[in-house]
Amino acid sequence: MATQCVTLFTSAGGTDLQYSANEWTLVSVQLETAGPVVIGTQEHLAPLGSGRGISVGTTPRYMVLSPGERLYSLSSALNRVSMVAQPLPNLVAIALKIDALIGALAKKIGFLKP
Repeated sequence: MATQCVTLFTSAGGTDLQYSANEWTLVSVQLETAGPVVIGTQEHLAPLGSGRGISVGTTPRYMVLSPGERLYSLSSALNRVSMVAQPLPNLVAIALKIDALIGALAKKIGFLKP
């Protein structure tokens, strides 16, 4: 996959699917209009300001998506958001997989509380 640079438009009052990751991907989003806009990997981000997503502002916000994860947006009005999605190098992807595995094992044995 090559780096993708796109301009997204959110709809008023609904959660929109904006991106689906096929591989480990670093996604950068930045608000180009007034807002508010919230992004996240959960399909149900409503209500706005509930803390279920990351608030997007005029400075770039970054997220790492694993293969199969989706990026959703929620807005109260039509907004324009710029997004850059770039694949992570294989070594970084392997490190993220190891980190996720260690976290899952630690949670399973009770080292970390869910």
